[in-house]
Amino acid sequence: MLLKDSFTADVQAVSKALAAARRLAEQAALPRVARVRLLLIVEEILANTVTHGQPPLDSLIGLRIEIRNDHVRIQVQDAGAPFDPRRDIPVTSRDSAVEAGVEGGAGWPMILEWCAIESYERAEGLNRLGLTLPVSDSTSNR
Repeated sequence: MLLKDSFTADVQAVSKALAAARRLAEQAALPRVARVRLLLIVEEILANTVTHGQPPLDSLIGLRIEIRNDHVRIQVQDAGAPFDPRRDIPVTSRDSAVEAGVEGGAGWPMILEWCAIESYERAEGLNRLGLTLPVSDSTSNR
């Protein structure tokens, strides 16, 4: 099953993208753990893009989610500041961020715990990120 949509880069993008991802996950009968993880990932990435990426207000955030038998492929495209999660976030665990009492900061460690980064490129003024989320109920992808 496939979702391909775009959302104006504003605070409402997060709720609109979540609603679309939720509908897709329900239609695909995605297992509960994978569904919850997918929704948290979509929420974190779009919230970070809108809040920290500072995309132009008239720009769009592209979201493509493809659900297959054993994995979910998530692709996000935005016109925000360059951000390559392979090198632009501190190497820490989700637990370390929470234990340190850091407000925020747990999103990317959580995403990296659950997903593999398949691709990132900065081209034509856009960030293009590809992630893969396993459908299995495993607790970690590392």
